[in-house]
Amino acid sequence: MRNSFHRHVTSNSAFQQGTKWLHADIPSCCSQYHFPLKPHEGPDRRAAFRDRIPPPDLVANLRGTPCRQVTATPLSDGLSAEPIMPLFEVAFKIRHDCLFGNLSRKFPSARMFVWCNREHEVIEVVLSESSQRRQLQKAIDSLADIVDVTSDGGNVRVITKKCHCTTKNSVGPNLDAHNILHLMPVVYEAGWEYYHAIAFRHGDFKRFVEAAEQLPCELEVLRKSRIQANLGGSVTVSVSDLFANLTSKQVDALLASYFMGYFKFPRKTNVMNIAKAKRVPRTTFQEHLTKAENKLVVGLVPYLRLIQTKSDQRAAAITHGA
Repeated sequence: MRNSFHRHVTSNSAFQQGTKWLHADIPSCCSQYHFPLKPHEGPDRRAAFRDRIPPPDLVANLRGTPCRQVTATPLSDGLSAEPIMPLFEVAFKIRHDCLFGNLSRKFPSARMFVWCNREHEVIEVVLSESSQRRQLQKAIDSLADIVDVTSDGGNVRVITKKCHCTTKNSVGPNLDAHNILHLMPVVYEAGWEYYHAIAFRHGDFKRFVEAAEQLPCELEVLRKSRIQANLGGSVTVSVSDLFANLTSKQVDALLASYFMGYFKFPRKTNVMNIAKAKRVPRTTFQEHLTKAENKLVVGLVPYLRLIQTKSDQRAAAITHGA
């Protein structure tokens, strides 16, 4: 095939209904509508030609002009017939027979966070019931191909092991195979795996679901929505950026203040009453709360700037348009 992009057009009543023609086969009077691919037009070749379809009046004037019927040939560069749609975000949970899912079912009080680069997996296991610590440790020790295990001395274990995921036994490779951007980590809880991803075509996600059902599995879509904002502001809010520097006392101060109505408007309580309920001096509680609020704001500032920039750009566009 020539290194040109040919858009197929379906003929109207002027030609034979249902017959497909290539622009290259329209007579020379409209050859200006056959464009070779230009280097700057990027991978989305369809978009580059979206506004170059011959106008209806030109097509109408071709009535009676003999045209050669052709057979559609697949594009050699692997372009999908399905147009690229706006990005959309999808969250789903899935349950099937797999190593970490089975471990999660056996220890329902444990939450596991898994990151994988298809060569190694890093698994953080957080156990909420200390009574199961020894049993969980024994189960971890029995895993194959472990590279490293570290612990905080309490209920958190971080495991590094070799990855043996394939499309036959795991969800992640199936996401990769269907052009879906997987946002780590996978969260395992009570036998369920929770996934967060970005898809470029609805058909890709539909085909992924069909492939996942062959594992077999039970799958439930929790959320599927078009990404309205910029991609960075939509999916890159880091939990560690927001909460990593908070101490346990600062977290406790925030939660106590929230549940007692301190952050409601109007406020349902004050620092003195919360401190009394927590049985700590008012000045001590105030210090923990203020430091926690300051750390949260510092963590949020980069994301607030993203929103501010987008709002300023929108306002400028509106003003320019007026």
